[in-house]
Amino acid sequence: MQSDTRQARLILVRHGESEGNAKRRFTRSPEVPLTELGRAQALRAGQAIREDFDPIGVFASPYRRAQQTAEIIGGVLGLEVATEHDIREQHLGDLHGQPYDAMLETESYGRVPPWEFRPPAGETLIEVQSRAVPVVLRLAREHSRGDIVIVSHGGTTRSVWAHLERDWSTTRIVPNCSLLIVPHDGTSFGKAELLQTQD
Repeated sequence: MQSDTRQARLILVRHGESEGNAKRRFTRSPEVPLTELGRAQALRAGQAIREDFDPIGVFASPYRRAQQTAEIIGGVLGLEVATEHDIREQHLGDLHGQPYDAMLETESYGRVPPWEFRPPAGETLIEVQSRAVPVVLRLAREHSRGDIVIVSHGGTTRSVWAHLERDWSTTRIVPNCSLLIVPHDGTSFGKAELLQTQD
């Protein structure tokens, strides 16, 4: 994939499987860790990145599951992890700690597009986008000559993807430790490509 004339690339990574993912529950707090499977996913993602890319930096959400994923990937790449607070996951309000199906029982679920849905006492994906996108654009400007890894969350990654596509409907929540590859020159962005790193 590498050549002397290639653009830099953003490598957007959703964290590995968390204990919340495994139990099909929205995480109860930012401190919920990865499962053993999540750690293995992060290791495979790091190996895939090392094989096909040449990152110069790793950045992560402050939440533990993203930090652990980034530390494993950074360990494979020989890079330290820098934390970016505003790429944290969507605040789910009263749904934190609840089963995934609890979302279906909220009053507004299904009445508006998913990106406009506001969990009780939580935030919409549009609001996630408003805080996460400026971080990603800044990191792209600051690293216009090299690949960087940005580890965050399903909702956050989708929000950034929708901004780059200028269309929410063509995006989705990506699987754990998938790679969303976005070529760029610091100010303009090419078509994103979703790469699976897991079996």
